[in-house]
Amino acid sequence: MSSREIASASDVRKAAERLSCVTPSLRELGDARVVQALSAAATKLADPSDPLGRTLRDEARVASGLSPEMVEWCLTTTLSTVTPTALLSVLEQAQGKPPAGTCAVVLAGNVFTAALRAIYLPLVAGAPVIAKAATGDDVLAHHVQLALAATDPEVARSYELVRFAREDDLAMRALLDHANVVSIYGDDASVEQISARARAGTTIIPHGHGLSALYFPKEGLETESSARDLARRVALDIAAYDQHGCLSPHFVVIERGGRIDARRFAQLLATDALPMIEALLPRGPLHAHEKAACLQWRAAASARGELFANPHSAVSYEGPLSLRENPGARHIAIHDCANDAELLASLTPYGTHLKSLGIAGPREIRERITTLFAASPRPPRICRPGEMQTPAFTVPADGLPALHGLICEQ
Repeated sequence: MSSREIASASDVRKAAERLSCVTPSLRELGDARVVQALSAAATKLADPSDPLGRTLRDEARVASGLSPEMVEWCLTTTLSTVTPTALLSVLEQAQGKPPAGTCAVVLAGNVFTAALRAIYLPLVAGAPVIAKAATGDDVLAHHVQLALAATDPEVARSYELVRFAREDDLAMRALLDHANVVSIYGDDASVEQISARARAGTTIIPHGHGLSALYFPKEGLETESSARDLARRVALDIAAYDQHGCLSPHFVVIERGGRIDARRFAQLLATDALPMIEALLPRGPLHAHEKAACLQWRAAASARGELFANPHSAVSYEGPLSLRENPGARHIAIHDCANDAELLASLTPYGTHLKSLGIAGPREIRERITTLFAASPRPPRICRPGEMQTPAFTVPADGLPALHGLICEQ
């Protein structure tokens, strides 16, 4: 069966059974060989002159709805993280422990490049992978399969890709019944429903709904020039993936007392930085429901504060903290607050849904903010503005170590 065909429950079962019979295993092939195959496949897909690289880009533009320039940026920044050094660094985290068994990966479609890490991490750990493609978007997952087959067919045998509707209960049951580990990407409802159907003893790795934010202590906005530079880095965080992903910022919080206040920063972001990024990485077209959500958000922003709108983006200055999520499509609210404590109080209700927090200023400030989340069981990733959408392959995801649940802990 081709991975582009819709799979029946029988097809899924057979694919899972094929994985269980694969010999030699990834560990028997040797870490060096697996690392070489994975990095070579990523390099192949990163090359726009390679036939697979070309078809990947063509199909990704259609499936994702992103502009060609944005698709290229997304692929380049994602695939470039998969180096032999990065893969070996993740492998070291396993500390020689065996894989936890076959891993079923249920993929989401909001960020098309997310499939790479979701598939690669179990393979690095030595676990065979059966992935369910997101409805309407199997592009990167499929091209990973083709690239692995082209670079090392034996490694490729440990990866199966299936495609079926989320409503197909029998196919989902076949997927879950043959997995020791289930890694689930999607909204909270999907994570909960799939987790509840997994058989007893299965390890669940949840990747549910998420959002991110930016915080600028007053030390981070000292001059008009530094504020303008910061706005341009923030514009990249907002523009990446047209603000569809868990790492996309939904709001910016600025500590009062700095030389550049929150309202002025909102102006710089709207009038200088976002138009500049639009020229480099144009926004993709919006569906009717997305247009309606943006209009509604803009109307509320005007009522709550001051709106700075452009044809392809919008920034609002809304004063004191009263946070709300945005509709994506490069829309963001700017708030101000008294201090770190007020920031923490406003973000605490988001719990584990807060995936990343961009912090302006020197490293010491990021370290200070990191301590605020020390008690959280799954703290957000702390990073610099301009780097929110480009995490290293080796970093924790959703507050969990890269190989969480993928290796035997005993």
